[in-house]
Amino acid sequence: RQARRDGDFAPAADYFEAALESDPEDPELLSATLHVVLADGRIERANRLAGRLTRIEPADGLGRLVRAVHRATTNDYRSARRELGKADEAGLNPLVGPLVKAWILAELGRREEVEEVLGVLGENAALSPFVSYHRALIRDFMGDDAGAREAYVETIEITGGKSIRAVEASVSFLARSGSTSEAADLYRDYLAIDPGNPVIEAALEALERGETVAL
Repeated sequence: RQARRDGDFAPAADYFEAALESDPEDPELLSATLHVVLADGRIERANRLAGRLTRIEPADGLGRLVRAVHRATTNDYRSARRELGKADEAGLNPLVGPLVKAWILAELGRREEVEEVLGVLGENAALSPFVSYHRALIRDFMGDDAGAREAYVETIEITGGKSIRAVEASVSFLARSGSTSEAADLYRDYLAIDPGNPVIEAALEALERGETVAL
């Protein structure tokens, strides 16, 4: 437990795994082990633990979320959606759960449902930068160029142009859309906030040379 509190997740994960051997069906111990195994990056093990946990606690939010993400990584988006549908939403992370659901729906081509999920999530003002950013990415992914442009502009406005991830994603979209001048202006605006940023300076130089901008 001390290792877990200290953020030293490898020994903490080993500790919880050992404890679980003595009581493998304890849902609280399973949940705690799942958390720390995830934190240690043991993804395949986490998926197996999530399977055991959801057999005992079928609506466990984290268990279903882990299983949904695992299904999505194998391109089985319908199963991923079913996994999330079995979760107690109160037990899901209020940001991660809906975002995962939105991306799964995007892969299934359910545009209206994506917007509905993001709309509800966006009602929390504190989450608006994340929601706007993912709305832009999802619309871009789904080929909604007009909607993506609108959402990218909104994201830059909400973040004040200070989010390097939002700037890079917006530049990538604009460059792919042929709006190279606008894309370069976004980089310059960022450099006005963070002068000399080596990543952005190099990216701007590459853009001006006509090189492909990757997200």
